[in-house]
Amino acid sequence: MKKSLALSASVALILVALTGCASQIAALKPVGGDALAGVRTATIDLVLAEGYEFLEAPVCTQSETEINCLGSTTENIEVISQSLLDGNKLVVVKLGTETIYQGSISDVLEKAARGEL
Repeated sequence: MKKSLALSASVALILVALTGCASQIAALKPVGGDALAGVRTATIDLVLAEGYEFLEAPVCTQSETEINCLGSTTENIEVISQSLLDGNKLVVVKLGTETIYQGSISDVLEKAARGEL
């Protein structure tokens, strides 16, 4: 009887733990983000790394072929970024007419996560 009760308690504990893991994984999915979130985050990280602050954070839109983001700095400089949805996962980020970055989105996100931007 005691073994049966202990086994039932163990099974219940395992099920609770697995349910917790499933909910944590589900919660992380939006944080991991999609292409649009990656482009927006990379844009923000790059502009902040250049020493600018945002007046308007980038608002991004996605079509069937590309992602475009538009924002502005406190100095009223337009922030523009574009990424084609061609599988290359590249982004071009401009401050006004100056291109400040052209390259891999994941490289930017990884460097920012390590505090290297």
